[in-house]
Amino acid sequence: GILEQLDEQGPLRAELVSVVSQSCLLPFLKQYVQTDSILEMARHSDLYLTCFGILRAMARRPNLAPIFHPLPDGIDLGGSLRAQAKSASISSKMMAAGTNDEPPAPSTRFGFVFGSSSSSSNPPSGSGEDKSQAITQAILDTWKTVQSRARLFQAASAR
Repeated sequence: GILEQLDEQGPLRAELVSVVSQSCLLPFLKQYVQTDSILEMARHSDLYLTCFGILRAMARRPNLAPIFHPLPDGIDLGGSLRAQAKSASISSKMMAAGTNDEPPAPSTRFGFVFGSSSSSSNPPSGSGEDKSQAITQAILDTWKTVQSRARLFQAASAR
């Protein structure tokens, strides 16, 4: 399927890039990336962890780098991820400090978070706290991947 092709190394076929760029996948992912609540994401952690995994796989493909920039149809996955990563960063700092308060963000992008950070590599099966930690880490990992791949893409394009 598409995910297997995204995870494979080597150039991505041009027709797959076109299919992904013109499919309903990008609006679907954007909708989920823009969810306002880490707590809501934790309630549906398998779905959200899968969405962020798809975005990380897409970010690793140089052919798909343009989808993280504003597209003509108004989809801006990169901008949505940037905003979510900013909120997740605040959340992560609060978790490390052990506070359960909402972060003082300019917009209320998510609800309460708890505990300390964990890796997003293993889907959480436990408490809402574990799931919130995993979601927060998945957001930060996805943004880090998008940023690093964007820098590589820009460097390669400048040559």
